[in-house]
Amino acid sequence: MIVDTLTILSQQGNTLVEELKKSIAGHSATGRTASSLRFEVKREGTKDILRIFGRPFIMALETGRKPTPQYTKPSYDFVNNIREWLKAKGGNTDLAYAIAKSIHKKGTKGTPGIISNTVNSQVDLIEKNILEQFAKQWLFNVVQFAMK
Repeated sequence: MIVDTLTILSQQGNTLVEELKKSIAGHSATGRTASSLRFEVKREGTKDILRIFGRPFIMALETGRKPTPQYTKPSYDFVNNIREWLKAKGGNTDLAYAIAKSIHKKGTKGTPGIISNTVNSQVDLIEKNILEQFAKQWLFNVVQFAMK
């Protein structure tokens, strides 16, 4: 019996991504942020690593966004993202530029815990699962040794 941490991390990675999608569901009007979530599991030397990926600004859901230090005109992409968000919310898309300017000037507030609470609880489950598997392996080895 060998503990297969890559399998455990893959199973838990899938669960973590699904739980994160549920957690941010009410904060992702278009669904693009939730659908951007994915995971990767790989072995690097002696380490097995689980990485979670999402849109570059996903952590702004939790931490908010600071004002742009040297205020400049909002980029076309930023305004277009706001326009899509307004469209999904049923808002007036003509306000996209004004909202983008306001975000640049004032920043936004986040929702503390929306991502970190889910990640922390899932990391606890991953640790527990892996430790249980190692304990079973250790017990198996002790029993095998005692039987010799």
